[in-house]
Amino acid sequence: METDLLELASKELLDCCKVDENICYPHKLSLAFNWVKANGLRKEENYPFETEKGDCKPKTEQEIETSIWITGCVKVDSENEEELMKARLSISNP
Repeated sequence: METDLLELASKELLDCCKVDENICYPHKLSLAFNWVKANGLRKEENYPFETEKGDCKPKTEQEIETSIWITGCVKVDSENEEELMKARLSISNP
């Protein structure tokens, strides 16, 4: 089964993801995952990347409905194909 790769709004993480005044991305990936789990992440087309730091833009109702949400994550060694396959299967077939 082939699926299209979604382009997610990394700029939204840069502008919006803060936990207790700590910026989540890219230094604290676990905070970023938890932020996306709680808030969802827009598609790139809805929050395009700009080079300057910006203020967090609130989501519209439609953007909330079309945001990408995660329910969890699995940490694996990127060099271990067997671990990657197990993680992929555990996400596909919980």
